[in-house]
Amino acid sequence: MTSDEIITNTEEAVEKNSGQSYVLQDFSGTYTPKLDEKGRFIIPAKFREVFDNDGVCTITHGLDGCLWLYSKPVWTEVLGNLSRLSDIREGERKLKRFFIGGAKDCELDKQGRILIPPDLREFAKIDGEIRLVGIGNKIEIWAASELGRYDEKPDASPESIAENIDFLTL
Repeated sequence: MTSDEIITNTEEAVEKNSGQSYVLQDFSGTYTPKLDEKGRFIIPAKFREVFDNDGVCTITHGLDGCLWLYSKPVWTEVLGNLSRLSDIREGERKLKRFFIGGAKDCELDKQGRILIPPDLREFAKIDGEIRLVGIGNKIEIWAASELGRYDEKPDASPESIAENIDFLTL
């Protein structure tokens, strides 16, 4: 098999490129699960199919005020990428501290629920309704009110962003 070939199965695709593999996953769509009094929510069935049989995943700080939820294989890849950042350069140390330091391993329980740890709920201002947004290799977890505020920002419109991306083909 050459490095340009793609291996696929129903759960994930691994692309070989210059000896490095990339785990591609299909988290897509937006969902509004209920958050219970303990801070748990049910992962939609479509998303559960992507997680490993053991249901282990990782939640960490995301950008824009949300949380990022990764399957274990993707988090392992992200962790490897972050670990290559410098411990000497201040900005790179801060990124490592933000993403790795904020990461928590979680497990889906028998009902398909995940607990969002209290410190991560506080970071994302989650105290009520949440939105899950699948964005390919991860799921964004938003406080519904924060996602609404973010989407209303004039410089965050899809049109204004797409205008500045020359290579984007949809």
